Amino acid sequence: MAAHPILVATDFSETSREAVEQAVVVAAGLNTKLVIAYVAEDNVFNSSYLADKIGTSFLSMTAEQVREAAHNIITIELNTLVHKVKKNGVQCSSTILNGQPAKALSEYATDNACMMIVVGTHGHSNLGHLMFGSTTDRLLRIAGCPVLVVRKNFAPAKSAADSKPASKSRVKRKL
Repeated sequence: MAAHPILVATDFSETSREAVEQAVVVAAGLNTKLVIAYVAEDNVFNSSYLADKIGTSFLSMTAEQVREAAHNIITIELNTLVHKVKKNGVQCSSTILNGQPAKALSEYATDNACMMIVVGTHGHSNLGHLMFGSTTDRLLRIAGCPVLVVRKNFAPAKSAADSKPASKSRVKRKL
């Protein structure tokens, strides 16, 4: 087993699940461990996933109870992902980080000598994205190791054996 793990970020979205799937393929191919990380921000309602899971029950909770409920949800989801990865024969663990996502992921990768970070992206491009950048964009700028970006609805390219032969008109061109 290689000494340098692969760090994969999740926010439990479909895109981050695709990133985990790709990270499993890479980790298996390199015979290394995978670490799945969730970055918890101070305001749990910055995560639409957590807000949906907690729902309106937060109205009757203290701030500490909301944080505890969020932590429990995150832990359950991470444990589920780790279990699925291990079923694929890849060593895996999880961690909950705190702070601004790009910075927290970059620091964890550096502190733990990760060989790479795998992160999903929605591929959005809008004014807010251009002005402030996405977590993925910030991570690409500050990470001290390679970053593999997996786009939403990623589909591997077909191999040459899978593709149809080119038509004669395409083959008969001057070199």
